Amino acid sequence: MKSKEAKYCHETFVGSCCSRSSKATAISRVRTTGKPCSASFQISPSVTEIYTCVYNLRGAGEREILQRSDPLHLNVIDRPMTPSIVLDGGLSTFIFGHHAKIKCYLSSKYSCSSLYLHSKGQKLTNSKVQSDFNYHMATFEIPITAHEMFTCSCELTLEQSLLSSEQSYPVYVTVIDKPQKPSISLNHSKNIFVRGELVNMTCSVDFQSSSYSFYLYTGEQKTHSHFAEKKHSFTIFEIQAAVPDYYMCECETTVSGHQRYSELSDKLYLNVVERPKRPQIKLNASVRIFLKGETLSITCQADVPYSVRQFSLYRSTNGHYLDEISEDSSSTSANFQIVANDTGEYWCAYQARIAGRLIDSETSISVPIPVFDRPAEPEISLNLNFTTVIKGELLLLTCKAPSQDSAKTFYLYNNNNSLEAVPPIVTKGRQIGIFNITETVSPGVEQYKCMYSMVVEERLISSKQSNPMILTIKGGCLEVCTGLRT
Repeated sequence: MKSKEAKYCHETFVGSCCSRSSKATAISRVRTTGKPCSASFQISPSVTEIYTCVYNLRGAGEREILQRSDPLHLNVIDRPMTPSIVLDGGLSTFIFGHHAKIKCYLSSKYSCSSLYLHSKGQKLTNSKVQSDFNYHMATFEIPITAHEMFTCSCELTLEQSLLSSEQSYPVYVTVIDKPQKPSISLNHSKNIFVRGELVNMTCSVDFQSSSYSFYLYTGEQKTHSHFAEKKHSFTIFEIQAAVPDYYMCECETTVSGHQRYSELSDKLYLNVVERPKRPQIKLNASVRIFLKGETLSITCQADVPYSVRQFSLYRSTNGHYLDEISEDSSSTSANFQIVANDTGEYWCAYQARIAGRLIDSETSISVPIPVFDRPAEPEISLNLNFTTVIKGELLLLTCKAPSQDSAKTFYLYNNNNSLEAVPPIVTKGRQIGIFNITETVSPGVEQYKCMYSMVVEERLISSKQSNPMILTIKGGCLEVCTGLRT
């Protein structure tokens, strides 16, 4: 505020500033010498008032006022009220690049034209005030890229003057990186699987969180989920050669109350193949049953277009145990020579190398192989109680079989030459064959053996020969009459 120029400027000038509303009390005084004949006053008005100024010459009393200025009306208003600031939802941690919602507001009983958001001492943006019965408010959406502090202020335009409030108390935000792209990996040494096999794969992520939800995608479809820490292994119990044949995973975590998802992992492609087809098994024999100790020949044939490394023959006996016989082969078939010891089921399989992995084929159908003990040797006996006989006496040799399970045919051998065959006679629960050799013997020493045969499952099976029966044949009346029979 300046006073008017004095009439006598070469005189010492004393100017006074007065408030009319305070009964013209001088509130400030400035002394000057020389030109210019003016003075400036610094005042701090707190209420609306009218001001004037006067001046007089040095040495003159206050009553000797030369002139009072025209009045100056100063309208004093309050500074705009400092607004409040809050983070929407009370959340203060954000993923890099995500937007934070910040609200500034103040009571509607105070005036406010615009609300401003500040960070690091700079105005970031302003927003038009929205008002209701209780508040003036504005909402700011700011991308968060670093740890920051925010304040807000209110501005008011009055009589072409811009008035600003003090800045609010600050709010602080923390930024964390976005969940990284997870990695998906197989828990197997080779990436080739047979349809129906179990496959285990792991999804892992490195992120500033203690727990996640992991999701597995089959193609583009979400098929599995699990809650875990840092990583999780998914198990697919029966892998199928479906299209698409790739897998992906993603992770989801909660940041400041919001669910945040990572990018999808890279695609993991699986090579799913069909199990090699079952081979054919063939018993190389024309008979249907076998005797214990006989050699069997079994062929396993694979009709496949790829290399077969190994054939295996399996045998189960009475369902109690399983034997395996393997044979390396570079062809598509293998022949197994085995000794028949017990009745059992036989089947075979092979290993084929596909894409670097040895894969077991399906097993062949089973082949039952009945194995019987060789028939026990028979007993041979004579109808007499001695073995030295007279030619012409009735001589009957009996061949006895130990069991009666099948119909038998008995054979008699003389010095290993077959004499005849007779049908069985059943007596006392046993089958016997009786041979009359009265007319066939000749003087001398004769050796007789017998055996029997029977048909089992269309196979003719013969027993061993019996122990020999040695007869001494005497001829002529002299020997008979002199009583030389022994």
